[in-house]
Amino acid sequence: MQEKADSTIISISQMPRRKLARTTDGLEMTERGLLAVDENYMTTRPGVFGAGDVVTGAKTVVHAVDGAKKASEAMIRYMEQTET
Repeated sequence: MQEKADSTIISISQMPRRKLARTTDGLEMTERGLLAVDENYMTTRPGVFGAGDVVTGAKTVVHAVDGAKKASEAMIRYMEQTET
């Protein structure tokens, strides 16, 4: 079954996967092999955000949820700024 979507959320394992950056134009990784994000959790590809272990490395679920909450708030701000 195929579904149309405006957005995709990828949730992967408990460690970063370099395949994500290798298969997505504009995504960069840090020297530690983590997904590079700015203070708003936006990746090096505008409009794409990241949080959790792929950004911080292995931490607790509480850390991942906190990052996801902050990233989702940043996504809302981003979408509100880019609406036409």
